[in-house]
Amino acid sequence: MLSGISTYTISYIGCRPSQGFSASGVEMIVPAIDNFRESYTVTALTSLTSQNPCWVSPPRADTNDAWDFLRTVTWLVEEGALVEGDYLILDNARVRHAQSTNVLLESLLNLHGIQMRFLPAYSPELNPCELVFAEVKHRLRTKPCVMGGFWQDTLMHFASITHDEVDAYYRHCILAPLR
Repeated sequence: MLSGISTYTISYIGCRPSQGFSASGVEMIVPAIDNFRESYTVTALTSLTSQNPCWVSPPRADTNDAWDFLRTVTWLVEEGALVEGDYLILDNARVRHAQSTNVLLESLLNLHGIQMRFLPAYSPELNPCELVFAEVKHRLRTKPCVMGGFWQDTLMHFASITHDEVDAYYRHCILAPLR
């Protein structure tokens, strides 16, 4: 009944191989002039109990603020990604502690029987969402679909994250520090 949430900016420039795109055995495609400057801020939820192991918020061109985060959590509750009995594990980003939305967030979660827990400060190694973002970026670099747009490719790679992968990420984040 664990669910973790985190926000990240995914940028085309950060995910593009420096040599260009190509499948194994296929001639390299190197754009002569690379005008791609797409960048999206998304919030992702990983879940051990939900029907989908990974939920992704609609992309934003700007950074997320506390109200965006509250809207995302509300959407996750409405969609059934967060349900009664879940523990929502949060990093310590400022938007998670904003006084302007904190009472509303706590009320929403309490109303639906969801408990909120914060990771220790400066501990991304304990957050399974960080591993999901790293995997999606890796897939964007190694398995690009240059026919679709960057956001469609990104969404496809988030959707391809499996329950087994999320389970392994949670095991890694929970058990690795204990070794």
